[in-house]
Amino acid sequence: MQGAIVTLSSATTGSHSFNGLDQIGLGRSICTTTRNSKTGSSTGKVLTVDKTTSLPFNSASNLTITCERQMSGDGKGGLFADAETLVFNTDAGSYQVPMVTIGLSPRVTVEEAVANLQSNVNSQISQVKTDYQKAITSAFIAPTNSITSLRADVDSHTRSIGYLKSGVSYVLGAGGTCPAGYTDLGMVGIIMENSVYGNNPFSTGAGYNGGWTWAHPKLCRVSF
Repeated sequence: MQGAIVTLSSATTGSHSFNGLDQIGLGRSICTTTRNSKTGSSTGKVLTVDKTTSLPFNSASNLTITCERQMSGDGKGGLFADAETLVFNTDAGSYQVPMVTIGLSPRVTVEEAVANLQSNVNSQISQVKTDYQKAITSAFIAPTNSITSLRADVDSHTRSIGYLKSGVSYVLGAGGTCPAGYTDLGMVGIIMENSVYGNNPFSTGAGYNGGWTWAHPKLCRVSF
């Protein structure tokens, strides 16, 4: 489970209160509130883990609490989440939502991906140099149509290098930093579906429109 969404409402005209959130276990979640009423909706504050938060709700104004699980790293690029139980306290009782452990999920780091792409670029450059040398040599011994064919091959490699360079010129940095050699262009925001948010390696953000959550990577640039 990537998190939980709980909506509190009253079946009667009377008013009730949400009296805070407990998190039991080693796992942790970040929870935010959204109030929906007949006149519209408004986003509330981030909830802390205590019983001092008191927020009213009734039949005309529901209170929705969205909790996103926080992933931990194993220091080797892998992500996991410990088990926990969310306890939603109200004046009508407490409601528990258990969430199981999310096992270790390895991922390729930005640095490794960039290194692989740069290796491919270097290989393409080496091939272009070889092709140019062949073209120069063949200019004295090969007919014109052979030279044209070699030039087309060189142009093809040149375009490939352009594509590879553009692919690694801009990357998204995890952990609030950019890879070595890249210029930090600042924080950006993307929204991810809650169903896959546990794979998010970037800084976490608030919920968005119910089924989505903001993630905040660094935008990084390198010049070749």
